[in-house]
Amino acid sequence: MVQVENEIGFLGSDRDYSDHGNEQFNDSIPDELAAIFGKVGSWKEAFADDAEEYFMAFHYARAIERIASSGSDEYALPMFVNAWLEQFPWTPGSYPTGGPIAKVMQIWKATAPTICLYAPDI
Repeated sequence: MVQVENEIGFLGSDRDYSDHGNEQFNDSIPDELAAIFGKVGSWKEAFADDAEEYFMAFHYARAIERIASSGSDEYALPMFVNAWLEQFPWTPGSYPTGGPIAKVMQIWKATAPTICLYAPDI
């Protein structure tokens, strides 16, 4: 197996607030997420209080998929990632925002289909 990433996520904040991050966050959610969740609009309009974490999960999963699928093309090995789990105070940023935790698993599985195993870091 190949561990593509270790405890991926954005620690210390709920999302990327760079100019590019803000521009992407204010755009409409991707069509594939609109189809999965039955929602449309900007990230905030579609996902309300979960918008920041869903935004980061989608973009991390998309990046990991590019890496994992390229690696898998070269070596037919199972690919996995692990996650730093949610922890007190249970807010994105107190654990790495956007990592493959339970509440964003649907996004990760749809966006990074090459990943075959999601492991908790315990």
